[in-house]
Amino acid sequence: MGRVYICFGSLILLLFSVESSKEFNRITLTTEDLKFSSILIGIKSKLRCAGYCSTRADCFGLVYKDAGHECRLLGCFNPELDSPGDVRKEWVYAPAISHVLAQGKLTQMSSTIGYPNEGRRAVDGLEGTIAHSHLEANPWLRVDLEQAHCFWAVRIHNRGNEVYSEIWERTRNAIVTASNVEDHLFLRNNPESLCAYHAGILDRYFTTMTCVQPMRARFVQMLLNATTIINIYEFEVHGFF
Repeated sequence: MGRVYICFGSLILLLFSVESSKEFNRITLTTEDLKFSSILIGIKSKLRCAGYCSTRADCFGLVYKDAGHECRLLGCFNPELDSPGDVRKEWVYAPAISHVLAQGKLTQMSSTIGYPNEGRRAVDGLEGTIAHSHLEANPWLRVDLEQAHCFWAVRIHNRGNEVYSEIWERTRNAIVTASNVEDHLFLRNNPESLCAYHAGILDRYFTTMTCVQPMRARFVQMLLNATTIINIYEFEVHGFF
C-alpha cells in the first residue's frame, strides 16, 4: 500500500498511492438519498477511509463518521443535485468535478458533411465550430471517454445565435444514453442505457440534461428522435475526473 496524505488545514484531501492518485474535495451535501457501495466499521480515521476508497474503482466519494469509526464509501452519485433549505447536510469527500470530460475525446456521428471526423468539433471547446450531420432519421453523435467515468449530466450548446430559428430548432427530441459497450447505446438493444430524454425543441442556446440516475460508462451518445440534422456547437459531459 502506498502512502496517503491528508491536509486538514484546507478543503482538499489528497491521496497518493503507488498505483494511482486521487484528489478529494470537501463539499456539503444531503446524504439521505445517497447510495453507499460499502459501509466499513472500525476504520479509525478519515485517512484510512480515504485509503480504502482510493483502491476501489467503484468508489467516488466517502463520508466518515467519528462515532463508531464508520467509513461510508459512495458509488456513482450526482454532487450537483442537492436538497435545498434546512435539510441536514454532512461533509462529503468527492473527486474533482469536470464539465469537460468529453473535450478532445474521440467521436463518431451517424453521418457528416465535409470532414469524416466532423464530430470532433462538438468536443473541441470552441463555440464557433459546428458538428453537422446530413438530414436523416435519428441522427446521433457518440463520444468515447476512453475509460468509464461517473457522470450525471450532459450540456448541449445549440446554435441560438443564428438569425433563422429553423437552424436551432433542428435540435429536438434528444435521447442521451451511456454504456461501456457501443452496441448497447441504442435503447432497442439496452433500455437500461437511458440517461435522459428531452421531448421537443431544445433551448435556443444551452440545454442541460440530467440523468435519471448517475451513470458510470465509457461511451455517451446523443440521438435526435426525429428526421432532422445534428448541428450543434458543443456536447459536454459533466462528471468526475
